[in-house]
Amino acid sequence: MNTPMLLILSGSAGVGKSTLVKILKEERGFEFSTSVTTRGPRPGEMNGVDYHFVSEERFSAFVAAGRFLEHATFANGKRYGTLTEVVIDGLERGKRLLLDIDVQGHAQIRQHSHGLVKSSLFSAFVIPPDMKTLRERILRRGGMSPGEMERRLAEAPKEMARADEYDEILVNGDLGVMRLDLLRMVDRRLRT
Repeated sequence: MNTPMLLILSGSAGVGKSTLVKILKEERGFEFSTSVTTRGPRPGEMNGVDYHFVSEERFSAFVAAGRFLEHATFANGKRYGTLTEVVIDGLERGKRLLLDIDVQGHAQIRQHSHGLVKSSLFSAFVIPPDMKTLRERILRRGGMSPGEMERRLAEAPKEMARADEYDEILVNGDLGVMRLDLLRMVDRRLRT
């Protein structure tokens, strides 16, 4: 049986978290904990796989019922959240779960244990080697307006200023080096 773990990955849009999630799923048996969101799907995204796409009313009902481990509303008005029961059930079954959430969500989880075993919780903040690289990655990614891209780039330094709130900071420059650093970090944590 796997050692249960909840690994929180945070970082600015375009920093490469999706690539790191894929590595962890393929090489260490992690499962992505699918978040709930009020935004519409991007091209290629599937409901229940990438996100659970719900109405504003349904999201609000989840909040009112206290069903979220963490949730946030962003400047664009879109809301995201992680269902508590999904995470706790997964950990109780010995799963290794991944959350790709922002600094607000990370702080909420750290502040309130929500029945989580503290030893199963681990977090890493992913940063780009520099802002020029981040801008290039966001441009290549596409799917957002110029205004949204500029807003995300303006938010990046504010998010990075909170990186010391995480257990680890990972610099995603060279993918090969990043892969090795990520796997070493996880293996070290799984041994403790």
